[in-house]
Amino acid sequence: MKYNGILKFRGKLILIIVIPLLISTITAVMVSSSKLRDQGLQTLERKTKAILTRMEAIRTYVATQFDLDKEIEEIKEEHPDGVLNEKEKSNILKMVPIFASMEVGAMNAEKDSYSFRVASHRARNPRNLATDEEKEFIKKFEDDASIEDISYVNKETNELWVIRPVRLSEKDGCLTCHGKPSTSPWGNNKDILGYDMENYKDGDIEGIFILKSSLDANNNEVQANIKHAITNIIVIMSIIFVITIIISSLFIKRTNGKLQTIVKANNRITQGQLNERVEIKGSDEFSELGIHTNAMIDSLTNVIDALNKTSNMLIEESNRTTDLSEKLANHSSEQAAAVEEISVSMEEMTASIQQNHSNAKSTEEISKTSVAEIKNGNSTSESAVSSMLNIGKELKVIEDIANQTNILALNASVEAARAGKAGSGFAVVAGEVRKLAELSRVSADKIKTSFTDGVNTVSVTKDKLAELVPDIEKTSVLLSEIASSSMEQSLSGNEINNAIQSLNEATQENANIAEGMSARAKLLSKAANDLKEKISFFRIN
Repeated sequence: MKYNGILKFRGKLILIIVIPLLISTITAVMVSSSKLRDQGLQTLERKTKAILTRMEAIRTYVATQFDLDKEIEEIKEEHPDGVLNEKEKSNILKMVPIFASMEVGAMNAEKDSYSFRVASHRARNPRNLATDEEKEFIKKFEDDASIEDISYVNKETNELWVIRPVRLSEKDGCLTCHGKPSTSPWGNNKDILGYDMENYKDGDIEGIFILKSSLDANNNEVQANIKHAITNIIVIMSIIFVITIIISSLFIKRTNGKLQTIVKANNRITQGQLNERVEIKGSDEFSELGIHTNAMIDSLTNVIDALNKTSNMLIEESNRTTDLSEKLANHSSEQAAAVEEISVSMEEMTASIQQNHSNAKSTEEISKTSVAEIKNGNSTSESAVSSMLNIGKELKVIEDIANQTNILALNASVEAARAGKAGSGFAVVAGEVRKLAELSRVSADKIKTSFTDGVNTVSVTKDKLAELVPDIEKTSVLLSEIASSSMEQSLSGNEINNAIQSLNEATQENANIAEGMSARAKLLSKAANDLKEKISFFRIN
């Protein structure tokens, strides 16, 4: 197990050294490779542009060496029919600047490791018709005359394309073959070679020259050099990596002995053996670690000795605390029982006081209600007397009406007697009216007599009720005072009862605390014994 632990530490040291070195190596290779590729691409691009520049120089050179217009005039004289053989056409083409430039580009393609292509919208040779991709490049040159060339990496073919426009120049004689059809040497809209003239103007783009260079190291000298440089970097970094590993292993092996000594000392400490110390040799970091280990052994020895003494003291004190807690718990229980009895008695007394208060309050409410009802009855009696007096007045009016009616009936009888036989019927009616008037008067007299007796009775009742009101009100005030006193007694009783309850709760809590202290003291005693037993694991001088 020890050996495996050292191997783990050794592996960590190796990883601490190896991983940064490996990361830096990979990073250096990647950065160098990226920069070398970029530099190689730039070098290849400059080389390709130089080839295109050389081709343009040949075009300019050919334009200055031959007088194409003079040659065409001579051919017209020799061949007025306009029919030329292939050799003559070939000789004329050699005098055309653009054709000469194309020939040089095609001839040097294999030697300079590139492929050459000419592309045009209206190519005379079908092989040179522009593809859709090439047409886009032509359009860019047409849209922006300031663009001299375009560099493009075709990822599908892994090639670098350097593209340059072919602009027609009247000075170089380009419009002799590609200019206005009206200038045809044969008068048939065709140039000297028999091709249709396209009506180009000076500066128009006829097409583009494309030089394609492979980015594959097997087909490109520049890329091959880059690949060789990257390989050299990898080899050098690998050698540095191996040397570093060897040096690191030697260093770890030298420190292994000191580390193993310290590990053994720590293993002895974990087994409780504090009676052996680390042997110190040298003055390096591992020696300093050994010194600290010895200091730790001394500190642990002192701590364990102090813990041993403390555990003995804890055992003694916890036993004393247990005894005191049990006595306190017993006394608290007795006190709690006494307080409980007082609390029950106070609750009964408080209940009686509350019942008296409730009864007094109810009686007070009844008295108040009675006073209110009596006052209301008295008011009603006064209203009744007033109404009866009004009825008496009306009865007087009825009595007067009956007397007047009787008098009128008598007068009617007299007049009927005077009328003789003709008034006999009217006399009968008058007699009946007189009888009714008499009956009305008699009834009114009886009602008046009864009404007078009722008025007297109501007046007497009103007076008696008025005499009762002060006594009942006084009774209500006394009952209110009794209710207030009972309320105060009830509140005082509740306060006393609450105080007794609080005292009871405090007593119960004291009893519980005392029991808890006793239990905690027992746990403390057990923990102290356990601590002493665990301390015995360490062996000290």
